[in-house]
Amino acid sequence: MMTQLVIDIGNTFTKLGVFQQDELLFAGHYENPDNALFDNLLTKHQISKAIVSSVKKEVSGWLTALGNKMPVVNFTAGMAKGITNKYLTPATLGIDRIAAVAGAWQLYPRQSSLIIDGG
Repeated sequence: MMTQLVIDIGNTFTKLGVFQQDELLFAGHYENPDNALFDNLLTKHQISKAIVSSVKKEVSGWLTALGNKMPVVNFTAGMAKGITNKYLTPATLGIDRIAAVAGAWQLYPRQSSLIIDGG
């Protein structure tokens, strides 16, 4: 069964989730993740691929190292199929918030949702 690493790089914290299908196996948040953390997660959970959303422009060294060990996909707004962004300036809606909407859409398809993103 495929195990995936989901990474949300925010301004202050990096949040991680390890999933096997829809089951959350591990969750954590870190100010300064490092290669040792990811090496431990890869060994413990046998992760085969990762997806990352980031509000930062620069790429961390640990993310580059992770990309050398497995496929890493950068989550983009175009990946959120079925979601229409009616902001007058769509680029101002952060990728983290688009990911939250995509998650709500997956969990509660075709239902109205109120999503509160506290950062």
